[in-house]
Amino acid sequence: MRRKRIAVLTAQADEYIQGRFLSGFFERAFELDYDVCVFSMYLKYHDTNQREIGDANIFNLVDMRRYDALVVFTDRIRTPGIAEGLLWRIKQEFDGLVLVMEDYVDGYESINIDHRSNMCELTDHLIDVHGCRDIVMLDGWQGNVSSIKKKEGFFDSLKKHGLKCDEDKVYYGNNWYDSGRDTAASMLESGDGLPDAIVCANDYMAIGFAAELENRGINVPEDIAVVGYDTLDANDDKVIPLTSMDIPAREDGMYVASLLDSRIKGLPFEQDRPLAKIHPGRSCGCDRCTGAGMKSGLAWDLSSQSARYGSYYDHMMEDLLSQRDYRGFYNTIFQNIHPDSGFRNFSLCLNEYWNAPEVMMGANALRVGYTKNMYRIIKSGDGEGAIDFDDCFDVSKLIPELDEDRERPDAYVFTPLNFDDRCFGYAVINNGSACRAYDSSYSAWLRQIMQGMEAFYRQANLQKLIDKMNASQIRDDLTGVYNYNGFTARCRDMCEEALLNGRSITLLAIDIKGLGQINTRLGRKTGDEAIQALAGMISSSIDKYDVCMRMCNDEFVVATQVMEENSNHTSEIIAQIEKKAEQFNRTNKEGFTIEVCFAVDTEIVSSAEALDHYVNDLINSKNNDKKREYLETSRNSDLTQEDLEQDKFVADILDRNLLTYHFQPIVNAHTGQIYAYEVLMRADTEEYISPLDIIQSADRMGRLSDVERATFVNVLNLIEQKDDELRGKKIFMNSIPGCRLAPEDEDIIEKKLSRLGGHVVVEFTEEAEMNDKLLGEIKNRYDRMNIETAIDDYGSGYSNVNNLLRYMPQYVKIDRMLMTNIHEDPQKQHFVKDIIEFAHDNDIVTLAEGVELGDELREVIRLGADLIQGYYTAKPSPEAVQEIDKRVVTEIVQYNQNEITKYGKKIYVITDEDEISMVQLAFNKYTALDFRRVGDAYRYISMTGTPGFKSNMLITIGDGFCGELRIDSISLGGEKGIPCIRLGEHCDVRIVLTGDNELRTGGIQVPESSKLELAGDGDLRITLAGGRYFGIGNDYFSGHGDLYFNQDGVLSITATGMRGIGIGSGLGGNIYISHGRYEIDQRGQEGVIIGCVSSDCHIHIENCDMEIYNGIARSTTIGSFEGCADISIENISGKISGASITTAVIGTVTGARCSVKMQNVNISMNVRANECYGIGCRNGSTDVEIQYAYVKVEVQGKDAYAMGNSTHTSRILLSNSDINTQVINSVGTDIGADERDITIGNGRVRFIVNGTQIDREVHLIDL
Repeated sequence: MRRKRIAVLTAQADEYIQGRFLSGFFERAFELDYDVCVFSMYLKYHDTNQREIGDANIFNLVDMRRYDALVVFTDRIRTPGIAEGLLWRIKQEFDGLVLVMEDYVDGYESINIDHRSNMCELTDHLIDVHGCRDIVMLDGWQGNVSSIKKKEGFFDSLKKHGLKCDEDKVYYGNNWYDSGRDTAASMLESGDGLPDAIVCANDYMAIGFAAELENRGINVPEDIAVVGYDTLDANDDKVIPLTSMDIPAREDGMYVASLLDSRIKGLPFEQDRPLAKIHPGRSCGCDRCTGAGMKSGLAWDLSSQSARYGSYYDHMMEDLLSQRDYRGFYNTIFQNIHPDSGFRNFSLCLNEYWNAPEVMMGANALRVGYTKNMYRIIKSGDGEGAIDFDDCFDVSKLIPELDEDRERPDAYVFTPLNFDDRCFGYAVINNGSACRAYDSSYSAWLRQIMQGMEAFYRQANLQKLIDKMNASQIRDDLTGVYNYNGFTARCRDMCEEALLNGRSITLLAIDIKGLGQINTRLGRKTGDEAIQALAGMISSSIDKYDVCMRMCNDEFVVATQVMEENSNHTSEIIAQIEKKAEQFNRTNKEGFTIEVCFAVDTEIVSSAEALDHYVNDLINSKNNDKKREYLETSRNSDLTQEDLEQDKFVADILDRNLLTYHFQPIVNAHTGQIYAYEVLMRADTEEYISPLDIIQSADRMGRLSDVERATFVNVLNLIEQKDDELRGKKIFMNSIPGCRLAPEDEDIIEKKLSRLGGHVVVEFTEEAEMNDKLLGEIKNRYDRMNIETAIDDYGSGYSNVNNLLRYMPQYVKIDRMLMTNIHEDPQKQHFVKDIIEFAHDNDIVTLAEGVELGDELREVIRLGADLIQGYYTAKPSPEAVQEIDKRVVTEIVQYNQNEITKYGKKIYVITDEDEISMVQLAFNKYTALDFRRVGDAYRYISMTGTPGFKSNMLITIGDGFCGELRIDSISLGGEKGIPCIRLGEHCDVRIVLTGDNELRTGGIQVPESSKLELAGDGDLRITLAGGRYFGIGNDYFSGHGDLYFNQDGVLSITATGMRGIGIGSGLGGNIYISHGRYEIDQRGQEGVIIGCVSSDCHIHIENCDMEIYNGIARSTTIGSFEGCADISIENISGKISGASITTAVIGTVTGARCSVKMQNVNISMNVRANECYGIGCRNGSTDVEIQYAYVKVEVQGKDAYAMGNSTHTSRILLSNSDINTQVINSVGTDIGADERDITIGNGRVRFIVNGTQIDREVHLIDL
């Protein structure tokens, strides 16, 4: 026989009074053998419609026909329309017993606390016992049934005692601490004085009211009596216990359960309703505590009231965000089942599409109701627990054990799992014999879970979209086998299955010996045919469970699981391929044979990432074996007399260090200016010998390490000797990575390199065979010394994206063979364009080497190369020339700025026009505007667009131009990463904004010698993306001219990239922000939002509004990252938020000095970072001065400071200001300064560290 069941529909069941009621209700219901199901929203009311829908959806889980009675708290369900909708459903679907709590609803029996009598009695106490005559009331929500009854009771008491009663004596709040504080502040600031007493509609508001009075130096009860209502359990812990009305909520719960039982059974009910009584404290003046018994500290400290589950030290959220698969994600939740919870069982039940992120995140996610089939992913309790992706049940069951035979009744509490209006499922707890629902820490824990689910499924959905997009790109075009992407995707499942079953993975690397000779003798087309033939042999030799890819050129890899029943599978594959190669060689008529090279290794592979390293190491090992075999063969063969003489000659060169070096310029592909030099090896001998011959002989003799040592030592000495000639230019030098030097040689070289950090670029050849461990060591060593790296000869061998990403250099040098006649070869053009675009997307600078013709030069500029090197621009010479041939410089500039080129670029040159129509220019297919200086006249030019019209045009402003550009509703865009507006040298430009304007693909470039002012009442949006970017200013390696922001409209910058600056530049300049509103959102790895990266900055900001989000890992929001910061901020309103790893919000991170002055500002900051300085810097000299301001700084992180520096040597002056710091960290303080160096003059300060308010012994002065 089914046990009778009662449903309770409520909201915010973790509140104190509600919890006590449910505790009593459960206890009595269990005694009467009823099961209880509680369905609770998290909050009574929400600030968005989506959250209302998501939270209230829990009531759609209720199948009312399955219950014998309903208890509905309509007064607690404050979300508009929800309570009304529930009552409508009840009338339509339920004909059983319904009790409405704390409200009056026609047609239903209501149970209400006698708030009117209780409030009258509490007010009587103030009048009769304490003689109070001037009494006011702080009521709850206006119009609420409970609020109305409490106000009526208040007025009843006043009338009874002949006191004036009118609406002026009643304030309204939201039943939380903040409305108590706000009411107290309002009273005090009105200047009307305080009443004798205040009656509050609940204890939260009473405590908030008293706390605000205490902060302002007013004592309770000496200056005013304060009483609450409903008796929180924490009241008696106060220094001054709060007088309140003790509502017998637990007894009421028992009373209601007994009443329901009588009504269900049709029995008369005559039990008396429990009555409330006054809970005396000291806040009204009653002498409940003597002085000797009083606790020390703040009487009304709110910090103890706000404790919640979760802090910086709870890492569940971080753990959730780091998961990449379903099992890991839900296992993290399982491992973090709410500690100290006390509940007996917990279940996490999800909709049937739980493993379909595109549904969870998309329009098809349920907003109303739940799926017919639910999956209980997590079940924990009764000493057991499990994660089960197959535990499926019908949603009508709610939870399977609810309908099972049980010896004793239970209570189950159901709460929603949602994000906004999207439904994930629901959570269920059961506390066994402990008669209680849940507390606020459980709610907070579930909120973390829901936020974690949202983040996880967003990421999973994004990954699924990416996988879908890549699905069409997983096959190699030439052979039809998988490419690298396809191989990785297929092997991911293979690795997981193998790991689960304890199996190894065997990798088989395969290539063709002598493919280069085939290409040389018969051409690349024949070489491609050989590669296709080998692919066919491999594909026909493996079975359907094996995975084959062509990694690059003739390099193939096969992956297979090692099965006990077929341990010789790899050997059989090799035998089959060799057999097929023999058959091919016997019948092939194309003049070549295929000889196959193999390498095999077997490992336990833990993940796809580990497989990637495994593949690279195996291929490197195979190629090294081939090389050793070749060398061994070469050494064993009879060397010619010429070879022997050359070896002897080279040995003498190395022994006597007869190596010298020539300098070949590397030029900027846009300006023709020398950017760097490559240092090229030569022999200082009478007889000529080429560098390649030196390398070959050294290789034969095993003396490559001697070449490496001599190159580094000689070149680094040369750089120091020619410091004046080479200053400001980078030096590219070659390295042989596989060479190991003696430790003493490495020490010498490292010391020299360290002194030249930022000046030297070390080149590796792409074919250099290095395993991941060696590569990681080299990269870390160079990063530590600030030495950049370049990949040389990229595209010459088995080039592939994976190889480039392994090295992740700052520069990639595209092989000279690709440059030869590139203007005549579309295939080369396409290949080089792909290399350049990929490099730019990954913040890698591209260098075209071996450019020997003007046509080649033009083509690589068109394709987007950043740098050019070759005989056409300049030949190597013993001395470093300071400029290349002016004719070539002119060609480069002309190629970049030609009016019409055969590739479709069309430039409109502006000389004397003063009215420009962007629509007309676009109609005529112009792609760029070039403003030229005409004499010394100051120009006034108007540029007009049309709202919604997006032109593909860029603007260049020539050297020396002075004038005003009035832009109205224009939209500019062009090649990604190129500034939309580029100022030349010595310009003075004023841009007046009208209407809505946007720069879609780049910002405004202002060189150091120029000046830019923004003015007008229009708006400007700048969108940036890519490797390096800047919004207004200059690039990462340059300074910018004076920037003046005097516009009244909105300047919006949205940026995503590796490294970048919003307003400013890498090397800095002056920034003056005087008007407007700024909305900036930047995300990436390194950067600054307003200021500079590596130089000192001077920033003045005033008379504006700012809203900034900083999502840059290593960053500064306003100031400098590495340089000194001098910042002045006046008369602004600002909000700064973000999440980083290392950041300074206002100041500098590693700069030697930081000075911040703020006056008449209203600024709030909320930032999370491992290392964070709200206002200040890491360890530099720091001065912070804040006057007449409201500043709130909330920071969270291991080493997070609201103000000051980590060495606690700051000087801080806070005068006539309201300062609020809230810090969560492991440092234990919020201010990085000795308290003797903190001066506070007037105003109000509030310092909170890890939830505890800090009292400081600071220097107080009157100002």
